Amino acid sequence: MNIGTSTLYQNIDEEVSKAKIAITYGADTIMDLSDGGDLNLIREKSY
Repeated sequence: MNIGTSTLYQNIDEEVSKAKIAITYGADTIMDLSDGGDLNLIREKSY
């Protein structure tokens, strides 16, 4: 499962929701591919 924001689109709540869904359905890996926005905030909220 990949999550991530870009310089053109940043919706932290959407990315956190995707991560939670992945965990619910048993994903063994979640990769954060963010390259835009407040990267530290995105990663803090995703974990």
